[in-house]
Amino acid sequence: MRAKFDEALNSYCTEAIDEHNRHFIRKGMTVRTSDGGGWDHVSVSFKTRCPTWGEMCQVKNWCFEPHEAVMQLHPPESDYRNFHEFSLHLWRPQTRSEIEAIRQQWERDGDDWPYGDLPGAEIPLPPGSMVAPKVKP
Repeated sequence: MRAKFDEALNSYCTEAIDEHNRHFIRKGMTVRTSDGGGWDHVSVSFKTRCPTWGEMCQVKNWCFEPHEAVMQLHPPESDYRNFHEFSLHLWRPQTRSEIEAIRQQWERDGDDWPYGDLPGAEIPLPPGSMVAPKVKP
């Protein structure tokens, strides 16, 4: 995730869950970030509506470098989750070296790495617990 992420969003961060998970609210928009499981992940939600394209672009600019490709994914329906009806997600697959650096940081912090061994060259699928929503189109 963006190197300047903490600097740019620190004033908005209402809850720093840990070094790898953040939660903040700005102008009614709730943003949650995480960087485990081989993916950088950002969820964006409002209480009564989905974020607009422009709002998703703004969050992408807050959280990722301009040259990074970030995507929205539609996982297999069997992996859908419905944690929030009005939430959209941004994903960026991490490189093997990024995954290893994050894993080492977790271990230095005394945390257990919950993701097991991740593929080296392949882009891993997001962990099922991070995929949303469970809503039939």
